[in-house]
Amino acid sequence: MKLAGSSIAGFGAPIIDTVALSGRAVHSGVVLGGGAEYALNSNWSIKGEYDYVRMMAQNFTLAGPFSETFRGSTLKSTIVTTNTVTQELNLFKLGVNYLFNPTAGL
Repeated sequence: MKLAGSSIAGFGAPIIDTVALSGRAVHSGVVLGGGAEYALNSNWSIKGEYDYVRMMAQNFTLAGPFSETFRGSTLKSTIVTTNTVTQELNLFKLGVNYLFNPTAGL
């Protein structure tokens, strides 16, 4: 039975238009959940699990080159923008297990 844990995730966001921005951030958070498994017979079981994942707010920066040509002149620059991302997930898992050799090791 899982009562608590930790989590980590990555986030990347390329945006391509006349501007090519990219950035990356690593998020941390917490996981709370629980589950159960029930044996149907000596080979088969079913299981269910619920996990709540809450990632803490994380600032990340996107940066990249910008260029624009107007009437033969080219403007080149760098764009930098900072964003905040939060993530919250509710995960439901259902499964069926088959044990190939229930008497192994006895």
